[in-house]
Formats: sequence, structure tokens, C-alpha cells
Amino acid sequence: MLAVKSEIKSVEGVIDAQLSVKTILENFYVLLIKERNILELASDATDEGTASLMSDYITQTEKKCGCLMLI
Repeated sequence: MLAVKSEIKSVEGVIDAQLSVKTILENFYVLLIKERNILELASDATDEGTASLMSDYITQTEKKCGCLMLI
């Protein structure tokens, strides 16, 4: 079994609010890239169920990023 390193950052002991928000946003952007790739693959495979699900995930992730940008 191959060990795969996560692209999502894990940060402990952060007490700086701006650093926390920055890290969360960076992680959301990693998710968005992956979600968009999956959406494209699902569309190419005419997998409408997965495409619809990914579209919903993308919408929710973008909303979360937008809310964090207001902080």
C-alpha cells in the first residue's frame, strides 16, 4: 500500500486569527481544485449523478471561502 501525503495542511497551536483564516482558505482552494477535476472527469464520463454532487460541493465550498474572505 502506498503512502500518500495530503495536500491539506494540518496546523496545530495557531493563535493568530489571520494565519488561521489564511490556512483554511488555502485548504479550501486545494479542495476546490480537486472538486473541479472530479466534476470534469464525471462530465466526460457522462456520470450525471457525480457531476451534480460535485457541482453542489463546489457551490458550498465557494460560499465558505467567500464568507471567510469577509473576516
